[in-house]
Amino acid sequence: MNTRQPRQLPAVWIVSIHDRDPQGRLAFDLQEVLAALGPSVERLKWAVTAWDVIGEGDQSLDMELQKARERGLKAIWLSGKVLLSVAERISQTIDATLIAAPMDVLGASSAEELNAVLDIAHLPETRAHLVIEAVDSAFFEVMTKDRKQVRALKSRFKDVRDEDPERYFLDRHDGRVATS
Repeated sequence: MNTRQPRQLPAVWIVSIHDRDPQGRLAFDLQEVLAALGPSVERLKWAVTAWDVIGEGDQSLDMELQKARERGLKAIWLSGKVLLSVAERISQTIDATLIAAPMDVLGASSAEELNAVLDIAHLPETRAHLVIEAVDSAFFEVMTKDRKQVRALKSRFKDVRDEDPERYFLDRHDGRVATS
């Protein structure tokens, strides 16, 4: 008789942020999301897997990402401090995907583990802690393993919607919800 318990995956909370200004545009941008998340932003390493922004000088990050992809890489990695600096110079984030993991993720992970970290569908099972996605200049989604971050976002923004994690973590090969 097999008495092994199934592996318990960490809880993941997902919220989408939709605050609008009187003209109907987003009333915030990446800088405000990072500020709401607090000091943990600087303690994490950030993988940028998508980057389309408007702002002073920050198209260079898009060019870096394109060059990385030409070399077969899926992301470029930034420190939290660099990400905060870049975010200060952005006036509008159109599309972006940022995945945060512990600072030692690059040195302490195999290539397979690192690729899993970069696949949002596997967030619950990886060392990644947090994902921020800007979606078509329409809203931001934040996926986190820390409930305090959800509370911080809800206290900073007015229109924060809870999303169903089961709708997000799909096995990309066959469309089923990942169960292990």
